[in-house]
Amino acid sequence: MRKLSTSFAAAVLAFGLAGPAHAVPTPFSGTLTVVLGTLPPITVATTGTANVTFSGSNITAISLAGGSFATSVVIPVTDPAAAPITQVAANVTNGAGSFSTIPGANINNNFVTNLTGAGSGPMAVQGVAKVGLFPGPLANLSVPFTSSGVNGVGLGGNLVTASAFGVGVSVRGAPWTTGTASVGTATVMGFVSGNTVQLVSPTFISTTIGASAVLPAFAVLTLSFVPEPGTLLLLASGVAGLVLLGRKRTDD
Repeated sequence: MRKLSTSFAAAVLAFGLAGPAHAVPTPFSGTLTVVLGTLPPITVATTGTANVTFSGSNITAISLAGGSFATSVVIPVTDPAAAPITQVAANVTNGAGSFSTIPGANINNNFVTNLTGAGSGPMAVQGVAKVGLFPGPLANLSVPFTSSGVNGVGLGGNLVTASAFGVGVSVRGAPWTTGTASVGTATVMGFVSGNTVQLVSPTFISTTIGASAVLPAFAVLTLSFVPEPGTLLLLASGVAGLVLLGRKRTDD
């Protein structure tokens, strides 16, 4: 009987670690980086909790709350080829997002936005880039990262456009991936490695400024998850209880 109860406990442990997929609130540390052409990158670092679905020890889905990342930054533009742009001020945050693996995907466990089911969809990079044109007020031209909640950076969809003083800017975003994201000849790679996931969203920016007619841009989201020790302790204590129960029955 003791041998049977011990085997049963081991089976429960194996089922808990490699059984059906389950979502668990999981702490993370991460960065959201937005790269606009050759300008210095805008990076936001934070810690928080995301709902992560595990199948055994593998991550198969992530749900991230909106507002997990937020920052404001001013970037001077000194390249003469970018004239009349003199500086860019940006307010950046993220909308809520859900990501999942594609069945039968490649070895990278290629993550894309989950486009079906309640509350799922692309994750927007929200905010506004305020472009300073010529010396003077900073907000000569305001370029939103998203429009109508369905177009823009991290979303895809139609173009987001803005213009002022004869300068026009168009932004076309794309969903997130752990694969290779490309804009022209520029590429950035996502990945899944252990408990770390890097997702990339490429963005195509076009302007009416000759030298900056096409600007490759990328949003890069890196999340490193730390499973709660309490979850493992709870599972271990449950298995230990089963073993003790089996021994008690054997002794009886």
